[in-house]
Amino acid sequence: MVTQAKSLNEIISDITISIGIPANIIGSVFICEAVKLVIERQNLLSCITKELYPAIAIKYNTKVANVERGIRHAIEVAWSKNRIIELNKIFNLNIYQGSDKPCNSEFIALLAERIPHLMKRM
Repeated sequence: MVTQAKSLNEIISDITISIGIPANIIGSVFICEAVKLVIERQNLLSCITKELYPAIAIKYNTKVANVERGIRHAIEVAWSKNRIIELNKIFNLNIYQGSDKPCNSEFIALLAERIPHLMKRM
């Protein structure tokens, strides 16, 4: 039997890989953890730098600045690969065009909002 946590990890990983974020960069791990935490506690979106990043930093024994920078780098990697069409497909919207790039909190919020809907379809 597959646990929900494993399914959630797989879904987040599939999405991040499909939009061009390689699994081997630390920002991918931080994004996955951030999305899981926000799905569990949506109020974390209003305190990203004071609670979300520190929680991730503690779990991975790193600094808060490294978490923020890792997530930002992962988003920049995805945008440099021009995978905007895939991202728009995931969200069923044309929310990004050309050089539009979400900030860390916006990206985490979008994934945390969409993933529960994708899980219901499974």
